[in-house]
Amino acid sequence: MKLDARCRVMSPGRAALVMLLAATLPAPLATPLAAQGPARLSGRVVDAVTLAPIANAEIRAGELLASTAPDGAFALGSVPPGRVELQVRRIGYAPLRRAVDVVPGLEQTVLLTLDPLPVRLDSVTVTSAPDAIAIAGPELIRRGGDLAHALDGWEGVVAKRRDAPYESRRSPHWLKMKCEATQELVVGGFTDPRGGRVGLGALLVGYFERGDLIFAGKVGTGFDTKLLNSLRARLDALKVDKPPFTKGTGLPKLRTHWVKPEIVVQVAFTEWTPYDKLRHPRLLGLRPDKKASEVVREIAENGRG
Repeated sequence: MKLDARCRVMSPGRAALVMLLAATLPAPLATPLAAQGPARLSGRVVDAVTLAPIANAEIRAGELLASTAPDGAFALGSVPPGRVELQVRRIGYAPLRRAVDVVPGLEQTVLLTLDPLPVRLDSVTVTSAPDAIAIAGPELIRRGGDLAHALDGWEGVVAKRRDAPYESRRSPHWLKMKCEATQELVVGGFTDPRGGRVGLGALLVGYFERGDLIFAGKVGTGFDTKLLNSLRARLDALKVDKPPFTKGTGLPKLRTHWVKPEIVVQVAFTEWTPYDKLRHPRLLGLRPDKKASEVVREIAENGRG
């Protein structure tokens, strides 16, 4: 009724527009935005050409991460309101960035399509040396396969611009890309920040195995100031007196706080050490779509894990 009263003092064209918008807006928007709960964002990722579902695609929305199921579905859980940029990555497909307007209190679903990258295997040469593998070919883009197996256990890949000269010094035309593994892990504690750092120093993470929470190491990189502060607030609310880890060596004892094992994070690392710890770990983001009880040590396709 209030809209009707306002419309009468507007021009006929504007009145019709206001009435149309009022008729099409969802009912929850009739309440103040501040009184509504957070939004939940989910969807599916499909091939732009075949429309087939894409599994194991990485979806990022700020500090939140999710991966697609075999049917291409994903769920990001509670997402802050406003415009959110979704970043989607999958080997063999062009990266996608898409802005989504998130409305508080609503369950929103999006369909994301990825464009497949071309695969050219003509004139490809693979040569090996004691400390390197050289791959040469025009505009070579591989979707795993033989190249992935050839690089198994190697540190990474070095690439150069095709038209750049070979130089015996550092150059912006050369890139070194490390081979990394990723693993979902459960946060069981954290250390205090030191120096000029805020929030926390490092996350103490682990995984479940036969009912035990096994300590896998500390993750101290991959944070920005906003994430450090927001994580500290969440972790403070989950504090407990004793460590939740029931197995594993090397637990820190100084400036350490223990929490209920409820928060799941995604971590990149180079390898597992002989002592079953993460080597060179860094935080990729939070995994609100994963239950802590489901996190186990993952085994790579090559059998290593």
